[in-house]
Amino acid sequence: MILTYMSFLFKNVTAFSLLFITIILFDVYVKLNLETVPYRFISKPLIIISLLTFYIFNNKETSRQNFNFMAFALIVFSIGNVLLIIYTPKIVYISGLLFFVVGKIFYILRFSNQRDFTLSRLIPFVIICFFI
Repeated sequence: MILTYMSFLFKNVTAFSLLFITIILFDVYVKLNLETVPYRFISKPLIIISLLTFYIFNNKETSRQNFNFMAFALIVFSIGNVLLIIYTPKIVYISGLLFFVVGKIFYILRFSNQRDFTLSRLIPFVIICFFI
């Protein structure tokens, strides 16, 4: 019964959209009104976990490698989000940013086989972002 409910919730785009908006509003409420510890450690990962679950339920990838790149990217982003919640020690903050860089690399690997994606067009943008 739970699996059929989850299947409906994550396969139906409208139902998932409502769930996702609810999770984001919950995270905003927690950020503005509640203590960071422990509530933000629950609300922030829920966003990425829900996206990962939606991706798993709606997986139409022809390549297992593309699926893995996308799943790894979302998992690494979730770890980076958690690390950025505790930004006080500089090493934790830098680690969180590095997890985001690794997640972006997984995204690049996932979409690098698309016809309209060329890495050479992306390099100037990455250099500008790096200096900013």
